Amino acid sequence: MMDRHIKSEFQTEYANHNHDIGLNSEELEAKKIAEVM
Repeated sequence: MMDRHIKSEFQTEYANHNHDIGLNSEELEAKKIAEVM
């Protein structure tokens, strides 16, 4: 359950990063998971 909450919280931040860096969704997911771990 915690994981889902963290995910949604990071979603917005990473969406902004995604815009700047231009990463694709899969790279974004990998980075997000790596940060959470």
